[in-house]
Amino acid sequence: MKKIHKKLNNIEYIVVEPAYIKPDMMYPVIFLLHGYGSNMSDLANICEHIDSNEYIYVCPNAPLEIDIGFGNKGYSWFDIDTEYKSLEDNYSNLINELIFSLDKEYCIDRKKMILGGFSQGAMVTYEFGIMQTNYFSGLLAMSGKLINKEIFNQDEKINLDKKIFISHGVYDNVISVNEGREANKILKGIGFKVEYKEYPITHEISLDVISDIKKWIEKILIQ
Repeated sequence: MKKIHKKLNNIEYIVVEPAYIKPDMMYPVIFLLHGYGSNMSDLANICEHIDSNEYIYVCPNAPLEIDIGFGNKGYSWFDIDTEYKSLEDNYSNLINELIFSLDKEYCIDRKKMILGGFSQGAMVTYEFGIMQTNYFSGLLAMSGKLINKEIFNQDEKINLDKKIFISHGVYDNVISVNEGREANKILKGIGFKVEYKEYPITHEISLDVISDIKKWIEKILIQ
């Protein structure tokens, strides 16, 4: 696979593409959003373990730069120290622009796109992905939580055709496994098809998680 560093306006991102692009193939796209204090390289490193030939992956830096100590910087999708507000407006333009940019460079299949994230990236995946009716056929939430449960009490139409995969570590000491269980219960309760799995791990992505993600993605994107 090839990792290509790009920049769109003020956002840096990595595109992970197959070593050889087939000119007659429409590629599904998988967006992966990193966790709080991390960066675009984090989840870009797991792409080859999911599949190295069938998909194009997009791993952006979050827009907020933060100090993570010892002179190092990381990125955040939203400020965790301030009152939470809806993220949909914040990231609608970013995702739109990334898709438009990809469309100019690659032959992408807009009907086969997945949005996924880890930790804070999973929170954004829930918040943004659930309310979007036109973008994603699947949502992937690793070790995250629902941060705006009120959205399900609104009258806005929710596309229940999206498939959702939730993974969570039983020993997660950052975001309790109870958050994963609650998300699973709520989303299934309103009609989503959710695949929920727990693992004997902490706040991390294990090889078993990646293996299950790979199988789930294949069911959605390779038909």
